[in-house]
Amino acid sequence: MGTLTYPLDKMPTVPGAQGEHTEAELIREILAGRRDLFDDLIKPHLNAVRRTVRARMGNDPDIDDVAQKAVCKAYTRLEQFRFEGGFRTWLIRIALNEVIQNWRKRVASRSVMVEPLTLAAVSVADPKNSPFHLCVRSQTTRLLQTAVATLPERYRLVIRMRDFEELSVAEVAEALSLTTAAVKTRHHRARRRMATILSELKTRAYFSD
Repeated sequence: MGTLTYPLDKMPTVPGAQGEHTEAELIREILAGRRDLFDDLIKPHLNAVRRTVRARMGNDPDIDDVAQKAVCKAYTRLEQFRFEGGFRTWLIRIALNEVIQNWRKRVASRSVMVEPLTLAAVSVADPKNSPFHLCVRSQTTRLLQTAVATLPERYRLVIRMRDFEELSVAEVAEALSLTTAAVKTRHHRARRRMATILSELKTRAYFSD
């Protein structure tokens, strides 16, 4: 299947197609060559896709772009749908993955900027003596940016999603295709790694002064 591009709120439809086909039948027809039916298949789910993306990205200007990419990916990868669950569930998973890809591109292109008040909301063991607390008090956000950039991607993502984007454990687990237990473990390890890195950076800064 080729590239698909059209406004999310102005999808063309095939008159009567939805009434004559179940969702599974529509998918099979599309895979058999009736690509024109994809518009009819996707239209009932467009609002859900956009709501999902907006819930994760807030008022980010890339919302429509990410939602459009999710729809296009569903179109080009429809043969990967296994009929083991609902089409909407599969589509939402694609949308979540597109949100993650968008985050990854941003993390890779620049350091994560975090305001001191955002930092204050991040809790770690013994916050009075933690490197996080020291960063908040001294407003040395540059150290935090360096520490975040130093983390392996799997830790960088979970720190951003849990602590900065404030997604729930369940949401992160669904987005990353992990169990909730795995997310909790990775998040704990990521915070410990952050604390260690920040401590080392503070020490270097102290002795370099």
